[in-house]
Amino acid sequence: MHQETTFDRDEILRHITVLALTPTRLIVCHVDDHQDHPVGVPRTGRAGEKVAETTVTATSESVPLSAVRGVTLTHVVPAGGRYRPGTLGSEVTLTLGWGALSRLELMPATCGDPSCDADHGYDGAVTGDDISLRVSADADGAPAVARARAFARALSLASAR
Repeated sequence: MHQETTFDRDEILRHITVLALTPTRLIVCHVDDHQDHPVGVPRTGRAGEKVAETTVTATSESVPLSAVRGVTLTHVVPAGGRYRPGTLGSEVTLTLGWGALSRLELMPATCGDPSCDADHGYDGAVTGDDISLRVSADADGAPAVARARAFARALSLASAR
């Protein structure tokens, strides 16, 4: 389970993601809450201001292990020169891909001449990462980093069969 709180202007948004591994499937559940404009009858706060309702969205997905295309674990080790083998880094980012989502990033192409104003079209990249979770020892605790590493190892082994 991974919890993340995001601060956006005067809103606090919470995200919870749960990953579970069964003998045949990767189960992914994600819950978001977000403040919306008042729905139906507007509620008012203490000073008579309108209060936004909280909307919660929950998504679950069942992915066959045979469909898992990638398990990537990025380790962050502060002060790399002092790293000792066998110790945990300060954080990991677990990125899983099974082909459900792709991100397309486009940017204007250039020729390298700063004075050129010709239209060179676009450059782009398609990246397939269906979910990415950052787990930090500072925010989540060292045991959470260890659990993320163990989950990545278990999923990698299970999806390779």
